[in-house]
Amino acid sequence: MTLDAYLQKVHKTHLIFDFDETLVKLILPWDHWEDSIKDELLALDKTIYENYKKDKISLSDLMNQYILKFGTQAKDLVKRNAVDFETTSLQDVVPHNELIDFIKRAKQYTMFVWSSNTRPTVKKVLQKYRIWNTFKKVVTSLDVDLLKPNTEGFSQINKPTIPTNRYVVIGDSDRDKEAAKQLGIDFFLIDYFKPV
Repeated sequence: MTLDAYLQKVHKTHLIFDFDETLVKLILPWDHWEDSIKDELLALDKTIYENYKKDKISLSDLMNQYILKFGTQAKDLVKRNAVDFETTSLQDVVPHNELIDFIKRAKQYTMFVWSSNTRPTVKKVLQKYRIWNTFKKVVTSLDVDLLKPNTEGFSQINKPTIPTNRYVVIGDSDRDKEAAKQLGIDFFLIDYFKPV
């Protein structure tokens, strides 16, 4: 089912989009995300790092676990690294043209982005596709302490006057789905970039 078809069936007014692998696919060497800070991560906690390398936890989980355990020290380290990595290593951006076209014409909705990527990357890409100003609020990894599935980002989007049943999270990952579930918000899966 397309997003258009879904929205014709349900009564949503507030659409919260994930960014990477939803609106676009960022071509980045994710396997090397932590190369420049590996020694610092190991010095803080070897187990968290090893769980990540063994695919027991995701990259978002790695960042969240370090920040939860070590606070500002870890937050500064991983956020700085995320900006450096995305800024210097981005190889290409593949758009989800159908979804971008939808955003350009769907003036009847209040739209947001809630991304685990950094603000410089998100802003640059959304400006490139001329949709930056379409979103009422853009929440990135630099605007929160913890990434999805933690629900902190939603607190910057939510207005108490809007019932939660008017929101829908539109994303590609289990983290997006889990965040929506924790918030009691519907979830719409985008699998455009998933292998067939």
